[in-house]
Amino acid sequence: MASTLLILFLVATVIYIFWVLLKPRKKSSRKKPAGKQISKKNHQKVKEKKQQSSLPSADQIRKEKIEKMKKDPELIGRVVRYWLRER
Repeated sequence: MASTLLILFLVATVIYIFWVLLKPRKKSSRKKPAGKQISKKNHQKVKEKKQQSSLPSADQIRKEKIEKMKKDPELIGRVVRYWLRER
């Protein structure tokens, strides 16, 4: 009788240990502060600004030159003529 009670006590102890180890822990969810809602257009503008600011100076200068070439077709002609002379 004593050995049966001892075995039941040991089994109950092992079950309790597994139950404590395996039970799901409740995680307290912290409320996040409400940030500004950014519209899609503004989000794209912010993204473009970040990309432009992160570009190295050589890439930024190259992009500025390309933009100037798009605005001034005469400049394109000069660049093509120069390129043809070099070849």
